[in-house]
Amino acid sequence: MELLHWPGDYGLPSVDVDCLQVMAYCKMVKSNVQFKKYTNTFKTPNGKLPLLRAEDITIDGKESIIARIKQEKNLDQNLDCKAQADILAFMTLTEKKLKPAVLYLNWVDSENFTKVSRRWYANVLPFPLNYFIPGKLHRQASKYVEALYNLDEKAIGVQIINTAKDCIDVLADRLGELTFFCGEQPTSLDAVVYAYLAIICKMRYCNNILRSHVQRHSNLINLMDRIHSAYFRSEEGNVSKSDTVLCSSRTEHDSSFLLLDTPPAPISNEQFSLTDKLYFAGLAVAATIAYVAFSGFVTFTTVDYDEDDLADDDDDDDDDYIDDD
Repeated sequence: MELLHWPGDYGLPSVDVDCLQVMAYCKMVKSNVQFKKYTNTFKTPNGKLPLLRAEDITIDGKESIIARIKQEKNLDQNLDCKAQADILAFMTLTEKKLKPAVLYLNWVDSENFTKVSRRWYANVLPFPLNYFIPGKLHRQASKYVEALYNLDEKAIGVQIINTAKDCIDVLADRLGELTFFCGEQPTSLDAVVYAYLAIICKMRYCNNILRSHVQRHSNLINLMDRIHSAYFRSEEGNVSKSDTVLCSSRTEHDSSFLLLDTPPAPISNEQFSLTDKLYFAGLAVAATIAYVAFSGFVTFTTVDYDEDDLADDDDDDDDDYIDDD
């Protein structure tokens, strides 16, 4: 099986929280799924990642992908009923409270979107997808958070961040002094929490109050370090040696969550065939022609001729022909 995912950066194997969660689950359950960096969402069924290719089928959406992987290996199968119910409840809480926060930080906050998210995706996406995919993701995220909170952007941000802070505090209390949330072995909850908190702490957002709030909880920092060290050392790619330890210290100055400043990993052009490139080029030419035509730069006029005028012209031509003879 092969998992197509958004590329990584800032010391993370993927900058997308859904991709990161699926990758963490696969690593923890020791699945034989192979990871492949991918950006050509034009070729995915619903224009989304992650995407799992298994035998002759493709599965998209993190819930469906994890459900497919659980058919072979279930990370929570050894937990008793009470522990499984507990894990499910905290996973639901995390998704409900931290998903809006990550969407807001990535796509709704104006400065973060303009200076971080849009630039990053525009850099790794092929032309012309790099022109409209970031805007599409921005609109989808804005619609999602506005449906939750009928407020202006600033008020929405305050509400979302405060709600996320409360969730982070609850998760820190639940983890306590444990190695993982249910003891010495990771669970589905550990994969979910790692994905959200790693994105919050590692992405270099211009506005990010949540990062410092997470770093107040040393047990959550230790959890992220533990998971990253155990499962993602080989996925770091172009991260420099000085930045490979995630949150290993207790201060913001020494934390690699703040110091990492590497360019996005290069994306191979092999995933875009000649047909794709010609198609994209055709789209670009068609869009340019349509823009020029509808913007008024080029105008087209028609001239109407009366039948009598045309007949007179024909007679003149005949006379000219006779005179020549």
